Amino acid sequence: MKYEEFEQLVKTVPIEAGGNYENKCDKDEGILNYEKIRSKIFYRVISANGNEDLLRRCPHISFYDMAITFRWLFHESELGISSALIEKSHVDVWGIEEKDIIEAAIMNTEKIFPIRKNKILDMIQGWTDIGGPDLPLYVMTNRIGINGASVIFYKDALQSFYREIGQDFYILPSSIHEVLLIGKTDVSHTIDLYDMVWEANHTVVSEREFLSNQVFYYDSTKQKIRIVPR
Repeated sequence: MKYEEFEQLVKTVPIEAGGNYENKCDKDEGILNYEKIRSKIFYRVISANGNEDLLRRCPHISFYDMAITFRWLFHESELGISSALIEKSHVDVWGIEEKDIIEAAIMNTEKIFPIRKNKILDMIQGWTDIGGPDLPLYVMTNRIGINGASVIFYKDALQSFYREIGQDFYILPSSIHEVLLIGKTDVSHTIDLYDMVWEANHTVVSEREFLSNQVFYYDSTKQKIRIVPR
């Protein structure tokens, strides 16, 4: 499926209310029984670079240098979550279409992992003391801070932030777990944003959590994300 089709589904597929996703589900049993895991399917975004072999095996949607993949949640506790990647072989065993997986993920993801957004100064005490830039940055992730960069694909998430700050904004892919947002008028030179992303990716972010070296821009008029030219 192309991203444009996924984007349209996000606008039209309803978010399910309720659900039993908190219940434990045996991993092996889920592989054999699609109905047991349908309400637990979610999507996350990863880097396409370095994951070529994985992406050949699983349903995914390409988005610039990233890819949206699909997983199902079989355990959650205060220590974190356990989930399994949905591969093409699973889709064949279940006798369904890849579109069914994608629609289920759209219905579930925002419900299972609601969006969470804070000013970075409110989240990280002493941010400027440790070398963080004194900029009005926001952190956007989900309720548990795991695989939270996928919130940029939630229905109305970015347009809602635009309405909050009253201007278009830049998106910095901090890692697969969160993104940083900053208003257009708060940035003098976009090369500084690229420097921030590069610095984080080479000093803080692990290879497994790396998402992208790009800086993105949200155009509220078109309601589209695009890459910022270097």
